[in-house]
Order: sequence, then C-alpha cells, then structure tokens
Amino acid sequence: MGSSAFLTLRAPGRGTRGRRLSQCVTGIVVLLTGLVVSACGAGEGGAHVAAAGLVFHRMALPIRHADIASLDWGRQQGGWLLLDKQRPGKNGTFLYHTWLYHARRFPGPWRLVAQNVLPPNVSLDFVTPRIGWAVEGLGVTLGYSQSRLLTTDDGGKTWRIATKPLWLLAGPSSMAFVSPAQGVLVGGPGGGVTEVGMFTQDSGKRWLGLPALTAEPQNLGASLTVTQAAWLSPRIVMVANGYWTERRHKNWPILELMTLSLSHRTWHRIRLPVQRLEGTPAGLAFTSPTQGWAALTQDQATEVVTTTNGGRQWTAATFGPRKTLAQETVIMAPMNVRRGCVATLTQLWCTAS
Repeated sequence: MGSSAFLTLRAPGRGTRGRRLSQCVTGIVVLLTGLVVSACGAGEGGAHVAAAGLVFHRMALPIRHADIASLDWGRQQGGWLLLDKQRPGKNGTFLYHTWLYHARRFPGPWRLVAQNVLPPNVSLDFVTPRIGWAVEGLGVTLGYSQSRLLTTDDGGKTWRIATKPLWLLAGPSSMAFVSPAQGVLVGGPGGGVTEVGMFTQDSGKRWLGLPALTAEPQNLGASLTVTQAAWLSPRIVMVANGYWTERRHKNWPILELMTLSLSHRTWHRIRLPVQRLEGTPAGLAFTSPTQGWAALTQDQATEVVTTTNGGRQWTAATFGPRKTLAQETVIMAPMNVRRGCVATLTQLWCTAS
C-alpha cells in the first residue's frame, strides 16, 4: 500500500498543499479489527510532547530550482517523486514541465522514469513497482469539485484516464489504494456534514459513496483543514481529520480518526488527545489507529510530531538543527511511523536509512 501522500491541488499559478484535525474524551474505543485504543489520557494533562524524536535530514533534489508536486513512499514499491517547473505563458496561463522519479531503496538515489506524462496538480499512490494511481483536480463547478483518476501499469512511463470525472462536495484531498483494485478517494473541508468521498473495489470501474460523516457538536465551530485516507485491511478504511479552533488568541488542533467497516458501513470515531499541542493542522499521515504523523503550523513555521500510542504521547521531530520548517505547506510520506520523508514546496527531508 502506498503512503497516501497528500494532494497538491494548484491554481493556475503557485501551489498549495492539502490540510485538516480533533480533541479528546476519556474512554476506550474497540475497533472492528479487534484493536483496543485508549482515546484519551487523564484529563487536560493526558497527552504530552517528548523532546527527542525523529531526525530528518535535507536531501538533494534531482533537479535544482524545481517544485515538489507529489511524494509517495511504500515498503514494497519504493519511492515516487514528481517535480515540476512553471513559467508564465500567454493570456495569463502557465506552462509547466514535470519529471517523475523512482527510488528502489530508501531514501534514494532517484532514477528518472518519464517527463511530462503527468500534470503538476496530482497526488500519487503506487501499490506495486508497476501499478500506480494519480488523482488530478480539474476545478470547481456549481460548488462541486471535479477530479479524475489516472493509472499506470508500466511503472509510470505511460498513464491513461481510469475513470470518468468524479464529483466531490469539497474537492479531492487524499487517495489510498490497498491493492490494484481497491481504493478510496476522500474530499476536503466541508461544513457540519462532510461528504467523505467514495471507494472502488474493481480498479475504478464502479465507485460507491462512503457514508456521510456528521461533525460532533463540539467541532461545529472549528475549521476542518486536513483529511487523510488510509486502508487498514481489505474491508476497513480509515480517515484522519484535522480541525483547528481558537482559544486565548491561539490556534489549537483537534485530531480525530474515523474507521469504517465496508461490510457494515458504520463509522467508529477515535478522539486523539492533543491538549499540549498548538497550531493549525497542515498535514496528517496515519498508518494505523495508534501510529502516525501530524504537521502543525504556527507563526509561519511547521512542526512535525509523531505518536506510537494513539496520541497519549507526541514526540517532536527535528530538521537538522532546527525544530520547525520555514514553510507552512507540507507533504508527509512515511514508510512507517519511524521512517519516511517530509516535503515542502522546495525541500525534501528524510529520516536516516
């Protein structure tokens, strides 16, 4: 399964990155998978942040002065990196050139696969070294976001349109395939009711809608900023949401995980304790209900924190000698909770191999 890297949806000019997250209640949630997750610690002091965590190192890009459009890492399929350069065209348009790279081993070296086979506003998810998917945002019509899926079966050298245009209430935000046939596409920020997205079990020939999520009453006044999709098993889908709300003139994150049984079409909500964290959620990358990464922005800087125990403890990562990244938009692509990469628009940071 791919790492479900976040979408890069671009206006005709520069880029933006996906975003969104929830708070905490005391209790224990028993998932359909049989996993027991403690949803909270002991009240306000339940969650805390440890000082020492993952150390990321700056990696050289294959092309200088290029932007990072998409990034995906997986255990079996290796790494995939999409770079692009843009320049102004005629009549207010923009011309772009893209390069698709593959790395067999973590964290490289990168090998050029193809040029100009993908637009820059896509998110990648490879399930094998040869079979991969890309979701492309096509714009908004009458309040609905239009997107389409592209697929490759030759390792990214050529791509074809896999589906008719798909419509989501709030735009594509994250995509995850657990096999060449089974995939999920989720939408972006909504209102009190979130139209989550859709899933396929036949390689995109037919898409079924995921049950709608209704925001909890305490989240109605918060702003949803990040959504991430992941497959836990062939029948279990997980969606991570990131909200923020303002208290005492600061932004405080709200992080939650939702697991869905495709058999019963029933959502189960897991609230992650985040009382000691501050900032606006800018990225999520959870590989299980207990293990994941979260990116939080504050004062135009981004901090990455990780958890291995369902949010009871968060560990702050470092980027070389620094504790934060200077850019607010990130793509997170973990192979697992202790190994992977984080990308900004112009920089690639990876843990040690």
